[in-house]
Amino acid sequence: VCYSTALHVFEEYLEVRQLRKNRETEVPTELVGTVEPQKFLDSQLYQKDKRLFGFVRDTISFIFDKLQLFIITPAAWAFAIRVCGPEHEYKATLLWLFVLQWV
Repeated sequence: VCYSTALHVFEEYLEVRQLRKNRETEVPTELVGTVEPQKFLDSQLYQKDKRLFGFVRDTISFIFDKLQLFIITPAAWAFAIRVCGPEHEYKATLLWLFVLQWV
């Protein structure tokens, strides 16, 4: 859990750095003459929007993954045990797997 959280934070940090570059409006000196300024601005706007959407998508996905790990999976196991009984571990495991496929 700590590793995945650290990885998520590091990836978001890299995305923020790249977002700063996407907010630049001047064509870099390396691209002057090869890219039209309007095309460069359009590309920058598209990349900025794409990154902002990625922030939201990745954060929601990260939160849902942690909710599933700590809340949904144990709740599904408790439901399977309640339905099948603690003495029927094989049936409970199959029901648990079946329930997790629907979440």
